[in-house]
Amino acid sequence: MAFNFIVAPGTILKEYMDSRSITQKDLARITGSSERHISNLINAKVRLTEDFALKLEDAFGDVVAEFWMDLESTYKLKILRKQNESPNLLKVIAKDYQFEHVFKGLKYSIQRQAEEMLKLLGATSFDDIEREFSTLSYNFMEDGGNQKALYVWLKLCEEELHIQNDLEIMPDYSKDSLNKKLDTFKGLMYTQDFKLAISNLRRISNMLGIGLVILDAIPTSKVRGATTFIDDHPVIFLSTRFKRLDTFYFAFMHEIAHIINEDYIKIKYNVALINEGSELGSSEFARNFFIDKINYDEFVSKHYAENELTEEDIIVFSKKQKVIADIVLGYLEHDKVITDYSKFYYLKGKIKK
Repeated sequence: MAFNFIVAPGTILKEYMDSRSITQKDLARITGSSERHISNLINAKVRLTEDFALKLEDAFGDVVAEFWMDLESTYKLKILRKQNESPNLLKVIAKDYQFEHVFKGLKYSIQRQAEEMLKLLGATSFDDIEREFSTLSYNFMEDGGNQKALYVWLKLCEEELHIQNDLEIMPDYSKDSLNKKLDTFKGLMYTQDFKLAISNLRRISNMLGIGLVILDAIPTSKVRGATTFIDDHPVIFLSTRFKRLDTFYFAFMHEIAHIINEDYIKIKYNVALINEGSELGSSEFARNFFIDKINYDEFVSKHYAENELTEEDIIVFSKKQKVIADIVLGYLEHDKVITDYSKFYYLKGKIKK
């Protein structure tokens, strides 16, 4: 079917609902969906999927799923055609949403990339994404990152969740169980073997009912991590942005703090970029988790007084704290005890794929 104007499938759906005196609450119950999803669909904030089209077929009886999918396809094409009326618009969108990175190696046209990106983000147009994005309760700590690229990264992490974890067999999350396992996490990060650490951190996290996704950051997103709640489980998303073990380990415990504090219940995501608000408390938790504050202050005070810090000093102190030397070095650099970042560079563990 074809329309000479842009009409969202949700508009037609609302007409069918009204003609049959079906409320959003009724349709949510009939289709096994949430009222929020029905509202988003009616207001063109999400795309109409094949699965939902089949549910509508069962709900209305006299309207087949193909009708709804034709509506969705026509609407999407008209939106994309409208965006293409400006020759440079799609190129700007491609840059903002990092098409080149996401579809690297795939010989898709820019039009196909746009269609696939909309599928990934569960939207019918890029205008809808930006409207939805601006109203979400994200807790951003900006450091100049591209929020659109960050949004893509979050969605890619969601796609990876069931690939990297088996949520179906994970137990229910227990805050008490997590608190009892904190020392275990520290022990698992007392290694410079990144692959081993990741394997063990995910294994223990899953045993505690926590999902863990590791995914390279989208260029320009400038994100280290985020926490959310999916399928009744707290979930941690982590990037390997700085390619250093100390920053990765720190980010992991930073997000663990968000879970302990139940920040993921308050908002959809807590995105870790800089310290602000709840991020400040999480950063302080992570910092004190690895190194005893009193011991660290004494160590710094002693070496400030002597005006000398050696490799042996760092290694000995790190062993006493049962952390890799990278952690101690990272703290010393952050606190400007060491201002020459090239000094002791050989102690810095790198994340290798």
